[in-house]
Amino acid sequence: MATAKKKAPAEPKIPRQIKSKMVKEKICAAATDLIKSHGYEYVTVSNVCNAAEVSVGSFYHHFTNKDDLLGYYLTAAFENYAAEFENISGDDVVSNVVRCFGLYIDFLLEQGLEFTQNYYTTKNRNLSANSAQGNSKPVNMPILEKAEEFIIKAQENGFVYSGVDAKILADDLCIVEKATIFDWCICSGSYDLREYADRILRAHLRAYVTDAYLEKFADSFK
Repeated sequence: MATAKKKAPAEPKIPRQIKSKMVKEKICAAATDLIKSHGYEYVTVSNVCNAAEVSVGSFYHHFTNKDDLLGYYLTAAFENYAAEFENISGDDVVSNVVRCFGLYIDFLLEQGLEFTQNYYTTKNRNLSANSAQGNSKPVNMPILEKAEEFIIKAQENGFVYSGVDAKILADDLCIVEKATIFDWCICSGSYDLREYADRILRAHLRAYVTDAYLEKFADSFK
């Protein structure tokens, strides 16, 4: 008498929340590959959906538009540096702020020159430190928030002039760093981006610190 074949155990269902995150990551990975291979302007909703093998409806379930996608990508990818980011502390405002922005440089270097050259285009509104443009949501920029916190704390300690607007200074530093990154891209990565950016940021911050800071942290400008 033939024995009945046992049914293979059913594969466990993936929880909806995890499945949703997996789809978002798949869309982000597809966008990254398209930027590297074809450039920023090739990243359209249609092309991303084709590359990620997801429907347009699924895309819009997770993202408002292309800018929203790339804004999320930057935030999600930078989470790899979250632990190091949160460990920045102490009263040396110059070193702390430079280290903050340096983590973003490290992130770009990890993505590679080709990605950075294709991502850093004047058509990419996610590069703005200001509020969202058009229908885009504001990009979460933890670096700017952290830099602003350090500047405010330094003002309380008497290390940065009290009349300085901390938010404006943080935005200005962001612009300085982006200009350095653009130049590095134009020069095809021919110099040490981290070293160059750190030096320029320190030089810019030199104008905002007090004599009390210089007396305590003189080594920051050596």
